[in-house]
Amino acid sequence: MSGRSNGLRRWPALILAAAWALPQAAAEPRSDPPGAPKPAYCLAADWPNLPEDLELGQAAGLGIDSHDVVYVFHRGERSWVAAPSLVARVRALWAGLFAEGPEHETERETARETARETIAQDTILALDPATGELLASFGAGRFRIPHGLTLDGDDNIWVTDVGLHQVFKFSRDGALLLTLGEAGRAGDDRTHFDGPTDVAVAADGAIYVTDGYGNARVVKFSPEGAYLMAWGGRGAAPGQFNLPHGIAIDARGQLYVADRGNARIQVFDGAGRFLRQIAGPEIGRPWAVDLGPDGTLYALDGGDQNAATPRSGLLALTPEGEVLARWSGYGTEPGSLVWPHDLAVSSRSEVFVGEVLDANRVQKFKPGCGGWAQRPAPGPSPGPSR
Repeated sequence: MSGRSNGLRRWPALILAAAWALPQAAAEPRSDPPGAPKPAYCLAADWPNLPEDLELGQAAGLGIDSHDVVYVFHRGERSWVAAPSLVARVRALWAGLFAEGPEHETERETARETARETIAQDTILALDPATGELLASFGAGRFRIPHGLTLDGDDNIWVTDVGLHQVFKFSRDGALLLTLGEAGRAGDDRTHFDGPTDVAVAADGAIYVTDGYGNARVVKFSPEGAYLMAWGGRGAAPGQFNLPHGIAIDARGQLYVADRGNARIQVFDGAGRFLRQIAGPEIGRPWAVDLGPDGTLYALDGGDQNAATPRSGLLALTPEGEVLARWSGYGTEPGSLVWPHDLAVSSRSEVFVGEVLDANRVQKFKPGCGGWAQRPAPGPSPGPSR
């Protein structure tokens, strides 16, 4: 990290270090019976290592910069609904914020009141990828409901706030560089969002926003933030969405959208033309996607959040959708996932996962445990924007 900005906190003493078809990931050392198949990834049990006085909230967004520093967009001490089950809590929150019709006005006003105040803590954390120690943080008093986080090719940090209905671009030292959307004003036109979930930035600087909860569309902007186009709309046909929750772009400029409500990944070119979809029982319900350094597509199956048949998992796929590996599963123990919300992949193909609601944690999974031989990295080419 370099540079200074008001509101940025640093710890100079910390040094940045230079499926079901597969068993559930477990902390090392492993105690599997001799000859048992090994998962493609194993949990890094000693990561992260946060200060004792830092209370990690719901880890909604994750991103990784060119030095593999891990950025976490979390919600601090904010807790919205005290319903007894995870399903009820989320349904109450989002029904309140986005429900339509006069009969839902009480729910909407309750949710608005809950999310009206900004979060007092620093909400963007920079973590050492090797040790998990806190390197820097900022964002106190700025956000209402943190959601997505990504980094572009210049290591700028992009975040979405579904309470403010805005997208923000920051430098790594916390300076605000660009704002899209109007604070607290939902809409479906060229200058407003309605619950934006994630961002991807192309090599040419084009900005793609999944405007997910209210509008079910993808919006494209110029590098300067000028509106260019939008596509989508609510539905299940190719090119339509039912909660586009995450987005990533590969070295070819193809966009992968986690169409959560439709339980699929849709792939588009930079002009919004539908290319293909990735779906099926082995894929589950994708909540988030990212690209690895060798072009491997990683997806987070957040499950259907059905209390009777809970499911979670992580997948590695070819860009065409062939499943290479699946690991982890539903559960509260380390290496399992309760309510996984986002993932990010490092230059070493390490997978970092953030969880929300009752889990409130970030986990790191390391490759090379067995079960899947990764493909050789391609020759020199522009790396994917995250």
